[in-house]
Amino acid sequence: LFLTPGEEILVARDDADVAEIMRTLTPQRAKAIGAAALRRVLAEHTYTLRARLVDDIFKAHFERRAMEAAE
Repeated sequence: LFLTPGEEILVARDDADVAEIMRTLTPQRAKAIGAAALRRVLAEHTYTLRARLVDDIFKAHFERRAMEAAE
């Protein structure tokens, strides 16, 4: 999962973007973006979820191979 630009992360493509972000970013908004990013990461970027994803990938791979072998 990726963080949502403007809500959970700030994205700068060049020096002008960095300058604009620095000029307009308030401490309150910075804190809100940081809190939103932390919530998302803690909820969706865990070892348990990654292990399930890897397990699902392996299961799908081996199921496909078993089906191909049965043909």
